[in-house]
Amino acid sequence: MKPLMTANEVAILLGVHKVSVLRWIKERHLNAIKVGNAFRIEKEALQDFIAKRKLW
Repeated sequence: MKPLMTANEVAILLGVHKVSVLRWIKERHLNAIKVGNAFRIEKEALQDFIAKRKLW
């Protein structure tokens, strides 16, 4: 199974608010998997997102 991160973990890692991460998911800028009532982000999807946005 691939490593999964919560929206909160991604927010902390990127230095943004959790709401920003959830907005990126909603707008389909960041791929995520819905698990129950929460989203999980694969590390590979986060790396792709960062590369496309050139955040780092």
